[in-house]
Amino acid sequence: MFIAIILVSIPCLADNGFFPYSMTKNPVGPYLEKTTADCDLFEFGPTDGWRVNFDKQRQEFKTIGICSYPNGTLEEINAMAKAKIYETRFTSNSTEPYIKGLTAHSLHFDKDGKETFIPFHYIVFPDGYEEEIFSDPLIKVNCIWTINQIPWAMGNWTINCQSIVIAALGDGNLTQMQVKTIRERISKLQDIKSDATVKSRLTESQTNLIQ
Repeated sequence: MFIAIILVSIPCLADNGFFPYSMTKNPVGPYLEKTTADCDLFEFGPTDGWRVNFDKQRQEFKTIGICSYPNGTLEEINAMAKAKIYETRFTSNSTEPYIKGLTAHSLHFDKDGKETFIPFHYIVFPDGYEEEIFSDPLIKVNCIWTINQIPWAMGNWTINCQSIVIAALGDGNLTQMQVKTIRERISKLQDIKSDATVKSRLTESQTNLIQ
């Protein structure tokens, strides 16, 4: 099969121009051949670099996602998410796209410019402290507020593509300070998009606390 590859520089809104793979050392052809025909997530750099950019599927901001995650430092959360979420995807047999065997990358960069695998936009610690992972979680595309870094946290890809996600660290039982912080963040996000709906992966009783 002959595959024509056009090398163009495609600006991305969240990736700092990072192309982790080399056409010389890691040709893209075998991955394109096994990828579903209408899946257009491969991007090519100005030289021989290439990448897979899931954020090309970003959508209009519609949902505020709430979930829980085990307590830990940012470094521990990053390592856990990389292993359980990203590396799992990069070793799967999915053909949308086919990327099995590639070194996992996120194309998400924190406020210090370091690649991160944390799959949320905001983390709320048990003491109520909020960590904002990205400096630009929302961007305007054609005057529409749009998700910049797609979170991998809501259990549904379409919802991920439309969501800003807040993760409460702990065992799923919110502290009073977490409730206060989450409510404040929801209010700020709804100031930006008044009809943004809250979708929670917490239990019903815990979800009721933040509404």
